[in-house]
Amino acid sequence: SGSASGAGGGGWGNIDSMMAQAESLMNSDKPSDQLKAQQLMQKAQRMFEMISKMMEQRSQMMSKAIQAIK
Repeated sequence: SGSASGAGGGGWGNIDSMMAQAESLMNSDKPSDQLKAQQLMQKAQRMFEMISKMMEQRSQMMSKAIQAIK
């Protein structure tokens, strides 16, 4: 639901909204909400790591391409 975020595809926006949701759940008095918050944060962390790796691979490919041009 909602539109894909701008820069770099949909990933970063999803992480932001997951972290915001996790923060509001953390403030709940219910242990089940706090557990959900922890799970959301772990999921966001994994997505962040995945996107970071993809960005790193992309920059390596670009620098190899630039080297080939020179």
